[in-house]
Amino acid sequence: MKCLAVVAAVSLFITGTALPQEKPATVENKAGVVENVTPDQAERVMKENKDAVILDIRTSDEFKEGHIAGAKNVDFLADDFAEKVAKLDPSKPIVLHCASGGRSTRALEKLKDAKLTKIYHLDGGFAAWKEAGKPVQK
Repeated sequence: MKCLAVVAAVSLFITGTALPQEKPATVENKAGVVENVTPDQAERVMKENKDAVILDIRTSDEFKEGHIAGAKNVDFLADDFAEKVAKLDPSKPIVLHCASGGRSTRALEKLKDAKLTKIYHLDGGFAAWKEAGKPVQK
């Protein structure tokens, strides 16, 4: 186990990423399959699934400060969050994120209620996206 930690640390130091070929964590939950993905993996999902919904659940003020191009903003803290999520097409994959991962993790139950089953959860949220140097739209 220590060997793997050393390899990951060396990889992080040399390349700036920890084991870039690592597979996303897949979690079976009540909402179906949730894959926790890195910014690189999320970007790949969006390119490979042109019909994917990029669901940004931050507030509208946070969204206006910058967001992923094509993202749909549905504020998790709004009273009508569940209603709006229920209107999403359950056949389309969802790339879910908030600012850093807290709200989006809590939102998974609401996505289950909306029968959304293929969810890619952006680890570290929008902060990780920006930190990875991914494009931001204002």
